[in-house]
Amino acid sequence: SSGINAESQEVRRYLSDSFEDVGCFLLPYPGKKVTSEPEFKGRLSDMDLDFVDGLRNLVPYYLGESCLKPKQIGGQILKGKDLLHYFKSYMAIYQQDELPEPKTMLRATAEANNLAALAAAQEKYVEEMEKVIRLRFRNKI
Repeated sequence: SSGINAESQEVRRYLSDSFEDVGCFLLPYPGKKVTSEPEFKGRLSDMDLDFVDGLRNLVPYYLGESCLKPKQIGGQILKGKDLLHYFKSYMAIYQQDELPEPKTMLRATAEANNLAALAAAQEKYVEEMEKVIRLRFRNKI
């Protein structure tokens, strides 16, 4: 029990340190097709109407023009392509049969952080190498 409590505290501390603002939005039960059919593909028509109504409130709440501001994780502003790394990591976890443990989500966030940093480093490397090549090419003419 104390191990679980310590793990929960670690996750809470990590979330508080990583995000400027942490909130939640409680949605109703999405429906039997969503939770029990492995073939579920995300169609709104397969979801309970109360859940779809909840989504119609949630999406503008988080993605509405007045709410949009740069997303940050660990104090770093994320680019759209960085968010893709996070979404892919989280989607891989949620496609499993069971709900993930908080520790698993923590690992996924760390993995996505690493992938985003790697992509940024590769982009910077290519940019700098192109400058070097252009400079050398210009000097040979």
